[in-house]
Amino acid sequence: MRFFLKLTAVAIIAFTLTTILIKQLNFNNKVYLPFCLISLVFLYILTGTAYLLLKKGLKMKGHSHFVQYFGAMMGLKILASLGFMSYFIFLQPVAGKMEVLYFFMIYFLFNGLLVGDAWMQLKRE
Repeated sequence: MRFFLKLTAVAIIAFTLTTILIKQLNFNNKVYLPFCLISLVFLYILTGTAYLLLKKGLKMKGHSHFVQYFGAMMGLKILASLGFMSYFIFLQPVAGKMEVLYFFMIYFLFNGLLVGDAWMQLKRE
């Protein structure tokens, strides 16, 4: 449960900072803000799902199979993220490179939370 509180706090802070930066830098709000919000929600759901599946895998198999479950969750996140970005790059072209940069910054931030929490769980048990 603490993981989701951390994830939610980071998502709210990221969205707030994004909104402030978009307004301060005079970016087009109708282009950047919806993409940033969609990216944030997508990665929030994807990271939460990966976390839940990883915890379930650890309970079922124990720590000996942690590497397989962790690799599977990272593979799932990478493939889903590539599909998401491919949609926006090829089918719904984004206005610039800032969206892609934003997406990967949030992606790595959420991955850091996921890896950090998984590491702490393994150290505790």
